[in-house]
Amino acid sequence: MSPAAKRTPRVYLIRHSETEWSKSGQFTSSTDLSLTPNGVEKIVKLGENLHSIIDFDKIKYIFSSPRKRAKDTKDLIFNDADLQHCNFIIDDDLKEWEYGQYEGLLTKQILALRKEQGFGDSWNIWDEGCKNEFNPTAEATEDIGFRLWKFIQKIQRIQKLGIESNEDCDIVIFAHGHCLRYLAALWFMGVNVINKYEAGLINGASEVFGCTKLVKLSTSAIDTFDFKHKFLQTDYLDDSFKIPELDPLPFYIHLVDNPWFMLDAGGVTCLSYSHHSIKEPSLKLNLLEL
Repeated sequence: MSPAAKRTPRVYLIRHSETEWSKSGQFTSSTDLSLTPNGVEKIVKLGENLHSIIDFDKIKYIFSSPRKRAKDTKDLIFNDADLQHCNFIIDDDLKEWEYGQYEGLLTKQILALRKEQGFGDSWNIWDEGCKNEFNPTAEATEDIGFRLWKFIQKIQRIQKLGIESNEDCDIVIFAHGHCLRYLAALWFMGVNVINKYEAGLINGASEVFGCTKLVKLSTSAIDTFDFKHKFLQTDYLDDSFKIPELDPLPFYIHLVDNPWFMLDAGGVTCLSYSHHSIKEPSLKLNLLEL
């Protein structure tokens, strides 16, 4: 097959469909909510449309958050025939941002609580995160950034092998609003940062580039991070599809500001690569193609 005929792999991000809390605007992380009847109806219709847009035969892996709303959305889109050639993996790295005591609250309620706790009138979750002295079980932006950066390295490793062997290896991910917007931002905003790192242009332990920050990992820091894949359930077709463990990462990238992305409940977007190169991850704007 000529280079021009090679197909570049894609990553489809699908946010779970409507729940009562996504409809009301309540922050939802670990609370396991069901889809609303309206959410079910909309996602069934979306699934019908996606079967005419996406080539399901080219999908090799389906990853899902462990939350019920994400898994239910997957079940309403993929039928038994679709799953005969796909490897389904429930991955703990795709869980929503851990909000801690903000769980179930509206933004205005969180702002009022933070003001009462002495954090002022404004809040940028992408920079300040949710973890603080009053909310220690929640995640900082560094926490969710690390696990999503690790997840990105994992799926890019899969697709690098697919590009090299010219095999179909599209991936579908079912997860959540903050999680998927964060993942998409890291996917392509990290490209220039990586290039600077590999060119030896980053001298300090950390450096901010736009709304991202690169953090170098020392040996002691590497020892504190878990680089193992946190798969809660894995249905491989055969052993050849098992994903090797990642080597310790020399650095990771997290957000320090709002990427200004939107992804509504039941929304779909697509990531891919420019010039058929794993080193050029890109946001694919034309999901619909003639």
